Amino acid sequence: MSGSLFQILGKFFRNNDVRPVLVGGYAVISYHIQRMTFDVDFIMTRENCCSLEKNILALGYVVFCRN
Repeated sequence: MSGSLFQILGKFFRNNDVRPVLVGGYAVISYHIQRMTFDVDFIMTRENCCSLEKNILALGYVVFCRN
């Protein structure tokens, strides 16, 4: 799959009718606060997470932490 990580995730979200909330380092960039971060954090329902997880893992990503 081609495109940036955010383009790929956006496609997964749209195709699965998921509306996540972006939190963490990438979220604060919208407030013009630069942070060096290597992960992307979202809040979503457990059901939405389960519907997306197989697609994201198929790209080679791994679950680092699940709360």
